[in-house]
Amino acid sequence: GVISRKDKLLMVLALLTALHQGEAMHMYAEIARNEGATGEEVRDAMRVGILFSGGPGIVAASGAAVRFGQD
Repeated sequence: GVISRKDKLLMVLALLTALHQGEAMHMYAEIARNEGATGEEVRDAMRVGILFSGGPGIVAASGAAVRFGQD
């Protein structure tokens, strides 16, 4: 496809954040990192999800954001 696997995984992360799926976020964040996503890209994808879900998204993203806080 036109969109890279890494970018698709970052989209999944944004969706999982919006849906408050913390455990799945950890898994997909790790997969995205293995596909070459930086910590900054992972955090940015989560921020997109937070924009659509507010407080619950912040809670879901907090554990994954800490885990991927450093490149």
